[in-house]
Amino acid sequence: LVRRELRAIDDRLPVLQLTTMRAFHDRGIMLWVVRAGGNMFLLFGAVALTLAVAGVYGVKSYVVSRRTREIGIRVALGARPGDILWMVLREGFWLTGVGFAIGLPLAALAGLGLSRMLYEVSALDPIVFLFAPLALGLAATLAAYVPARRATNVTPLAALRAE
Repeated sequence: LVRRELRAIDDRLPVLQLTTMRAFHDRGIMLWVVRAGGNMFLLFGAVALTLAVAGVYGVKSYVVSRRTREIGIRVALGARPGDILWMVLREGFWLTGVGFAIGLPLAALAGLGLSRMLYEVSALDPIVFLFAPLALGLAATLAAYVPARRATNVTPLAALRAE
C-alpha cells in the first residue's frame, strides 16, 4: 500500500526499507542504552534481594542456634511447636519492620533526590513503594520461616547436649 502510493508520487524514488517511526526509534542506540541500563538495574536489584534474604536467613539461623537450649527448656515446660514457631517468626517480623522503618524513608529521600533523572516515573511511585516492601517482606518471612520451622523440632535432650 505504501509502496504503491510512493510509486504514484514518483516511480524513480528508490524504496529500500519501509518501517514505522516507532520501529525506527526502537532500533536506535539511545533506546538500547536505556534498556540495557534498566536490565542492569533489574539484575542488581535481584542480586540485592538475594543477598538480603541470605542475610536474614543467616542471622535468624544463628539466633535460633544460639537459643537451642532456651527453646529446649520451653518445650520441656510445655511449649507447643506453634508457640515456638510464632516466637521465632515474631522476631523475624520485628527485624523486617525495623528494616522497613529505616529503609522506606531513605528510599523516599533517594527518590526525591534522583527525581530529575527518572523518566516517566514519579519520585514516590506508589506501585514501587507498595510492591517492593511486599516482595521484601515475603522474602524475609520465608527466610525466617526455615529456621523457625527447624526450631520446632528441638527436643529438650538435644538442647541440653547443645552446650
